[in-house]
Amino acid sequence: QMQQVEEMLKNDPENEDLKKLKDDIREAKKLTEDLTKLKQGGEEIVEIQTFGIGMRCEALYQDKWYPAIIKALDENKYTVMYLGFGNIEIVAKNEIRPLVAQEGTLEP
Repeated sequence: QMQQVEEMLKNDPENEDLKKLKDDIREAKKLTEDLTKLKQGGEEIVEIQTFGIGMRCEALYQDKWYPAIIKALDENKYTVMYLGFGNIEIVAKNEIRPLVAQEGTLEP
């Protein structure tokens, strides 16, 4: 799958959907590798990352949780854009959580 996406990106290098698909495939591969390590019963502790670029989440800002979208990620932090505000912040891993949308609060 990755090879097919990379071929398509050669023809259309600015295609945001293909870029996201490439990131998603890379993330799925990493998760699969992590799960394999866990199934093998190795003593290596693996933290499974559940967030990826483009995913919606809630991020902490001044002691309150706000809906956000992940713009970039690093080993220990995320760059998020707060929905409805537009400001971009860097937050620690423990400062984001899955988005729990209330009906009618977020547009699809």
